[in-house]
Amino acid sequence: MGINVAEVRKNVDQYLVKDVERMNAVRLAPRPDNGFYGPESLTWELGKKSPLSLVLGIYRGAIEVLFDPRVAESVSTHSVMRTDPITRARRSIMFFQMASFGDSESAIRAGRTLFRVHSHINGMDPITGREYHGTDLEMALWTHALGIVSLAECYGQFGPGLSKSDKDRFAAENVPFAQLVGVDPKDVPLTFEGCREIALGWMPRMALGLKGVRDVDFLMRSPMEPAWPMAVAAPVLRVVATAVSRHLTPDLLEMARFHPSKLTVRLAELTVRAVATAQAKGPLRNAAIPVSPEGWGMMQQAFEADPNLPLADASIREDLHLRVRQAGPGNQYSDNEHSPFVHSQAM
Repeated sequence: MGINVAEVRKNVDQYLVKDVERMNAVRLAPRPDNGFYGPESLTWELGKKSPLSLVLGIYRGAIEVLFDPRVAESVSTHSVMRTDPITRARRSIMFFQMASFGDSESAIRAGRTLFRVHSHINGMDPITGREYHGTDLEMALWTHALGIVSLAECYGQFGPGLSKSDKDRFAAENVPFAQLVGVDPKDVPLTFEGCREIALGWMPRMALGLKGVRDVDFLMRSPMEPAWPMAVAAPVLRVVATAVSRHLTPDLLEMARFHPSKLTVRLAELTVRAVATAQAKGPLRNAAIPVSPEGWGMMQQAFEADPNLPLADASIREDLHLRVRQAGPGNQYSDNEHSPFVHSQAM
């Protein structure tokens, strides 16, 4: 098969020119406040010390949620994960970055956009016979709790690690994140073990049908198609999946028929940890820009911002979950050109 020169030029222009411009547009946009976290938060500290560890936590969480039949059915029916994996990855990672590192306006806009997009995801799971809805708040709480566990454990696995008290602090300070997906703050656990309890309590609902197997395989035994980006990404993702499998429960590994040897897992862990350590330093720090240019721009903006900027107003925090359920600014542009999650000045 010959090389498509036009396609190569298009990708070079997109990922080496346009994406850098988009990152810098967000980075240099006005910042009215330090959002719902701020420079004293543990979340910002983790983002500075080992940002790739957090991305790996998102990847592990993306694998785990697919073991729920309703999630698997909704992803198979509504998601572009297998046909356009870069766009799908960008949406997930960018939401996390905007919610955690954005100013309050950007975070709320990200939450409203996500909630509105999810409101169109509805259907019937043929395995359980149950309806699924993208705005199901019980499921949103589960995915939040699962995410906290995954992020904290991946930071320990591939980054400097967290003490028990820091894990609890991480869970407690991420209540606004749960609100940004519509969850009432009174329902959000404030400890790491509380999050783990919700995550493990979902296990009896887990099952893999044909669609679930296909999507789990896409993330854990990544194919080489579509040629871009999977010819490049697949070997990397297979190593990452092997590494994060250490913290998947035996039941999930059995459902996925994924049984790498302990030595293979350990070698994968060491490899991924070395890359995460290198990425956090020097010239490699921006190596992941193509995955989420606006998100990395927002992280850089946050770290360079005046630490004395105020946090989001307390009145906003109280009813944040209600604000994101309301109609609001949404995606006016294609994901390939613009993001709905940034200031209008950066569009």
